[in-house]
Amino acid sequence: MINNFLGIDVSKDRFDVFLSFISKKGKRETRKRSFKNDDHGFQGLLSFLQKHNVEQVKACMEATGCYSEALAEFLHNTGHFVSVVNPYCIKSYARSKLTRQKNDQTDAEIIADCCQRQEPTRWTPPSPELKKLKHLYRCSVALKDELILVNNHLEKKERLPKEVANAWEDLAMNIAQKIETIKNSVRELLKQHKELLENFQLLLTIPGIGEESAVAILAEVPDIEVFRNARQLAAYAGVIPRNITSGSSVYAKPRLSKSGSQPLRKALFFPAIVAKNHNPIIMSFCQRLKEKGKHNMAIVGSAMRKLLHIVFGILRSKKAFDPDHIKNYRARRLTEGLVL
Repeated sequence: MINNFLGIDVSKDRFDVFLSFISKKGKRETRKRSFKNDDHGFQGLLSFLQKHNVEQVKACMEATGCYSEALAEFLHNTGHFVSVVNPYCIKSYARSKLTRQKNDQTDAEIIADCCQRQEPTRWTPPSPELKKLKHLYRCSVALKDELILVNNHLEKKERLPKEVANAWEDLAMNIAQKIETIKNSVRELLKQHKELLENFQLLLTIPGIGEESAVAILAEVPDIEVFRNARQLAAYAGVIPRNITSGSSVYAKPRLSKSGSQPLRKALFFPAIVAKNHNPIIMSFCQRLKEKGKHNMAIVGSAMRKLLHIVFGILRSKKAFDPDHIKNYRARRLTEGLVL
């Protein structure tokens, strides 16, 4: 059992740490330090831990993308227990403690205390190919957004000075070429990794999911083995309903929780609309919701969750989409005598 806890508040240029450890005298002591957010700072953190005879520590930090990934991987590779948590969890924990100060050292202390009391799950780094796929996908999304902005400037290009119109056109052409380059890189990456290509092909068997949607799902969903069931995956994407009730007087309409991966939710929206009209399982599911009087956006949100359940089952079982899966499952249960 690890009794040493390290809270890390990461920023662009440096990270602050709060160490709570058991000293040689058997007493719990605390130390604070600040390091540069680079390889030299990472080695300095190791020296800091060794100085206080801390062989293994539970390190916890907020998920801050490119600022925290390198440090998390470094600590994981050196044998420490690492947790990367949603920043909103830390913010909520700090509010529950009635914290009145807000600075980097205080944040590191709050994170260490949260790590000790809440015991967040262990984080494992994604495989190199999944990490690369995620970067390629998000780069592609960013470039497409930029291309839309540039094309908006060209809608009335006849009203622009010639030099300005040419500049926007050159920029649009350059962005379009970069998008195509990223697409080719994604294709090459899939060809080079058998398991990734297999999962990609399995996702394409689901009505409603095309090539871009399949890439988005593979890029934004961590290792499927991390999730115990489909409900956990749906919660990770933030597509589960959020019910608001209290006593007999407070009752609000359930809404999507949206407490999860926004890029994954965004990637599921249009596939869910297509699946609602062309995926036999989701079509019947949405029809039942419509008969119950659910409004259209509630049905789309439910379709997103149902689609993610199907994705989970296919990636876990390594079997292609079967439109008769539910019917066959019920028949099998009846045969086994498990359902009266």
